[in-house]
Amino acid sequence: MTEKQALIWVLGILGSVCAGAVTLDKVLDIIHKYVKKAQAPDDAQNKRMDELDRRIGVLEQGQLQHTQALARDLHRFEDIDTVNRLNLRAVRALLEAQLTGNNVAAMQASKEAIDTYLTEGVTTHGDAR
Repeated sequence: MTEKQALIWVLGILGSVCAGAVTLDKVLDIIHKYVKKAQAPDDAQNKRMDELDRRIGVLEQGQLQHTQALARDLHRFEDIDTVNRLNLRAVRALLEAQLTGNNVAAMQASKEAIDTYLTEGVTTHGDAR
């Protein structure tokens, strides 16, 4: 083999290797595009699910705050109900005393119930219920 033939042979092999590298690059580029297209729906779904998770977290936080507010309100309504019952007992005792002229026991019981409630109110002052 002559030097010219060896040079052509080496250049042929080198050209084949370069052509193979270019072909491989194009094949990998095409595969990358198809993989990217195949993942696009998954990426969109993942993005949508992340947004939904964030929104659910906001809703759960709001629901927790509403639950706490309702619990506080329920406790306040129970306190109001207790005060109303005490007032009604005291008024009833006063009415009976005025009508019959003698209802000292009922008035004393109402006074003690009111005193007890007021004493308990002092001990629970500032309670964050």
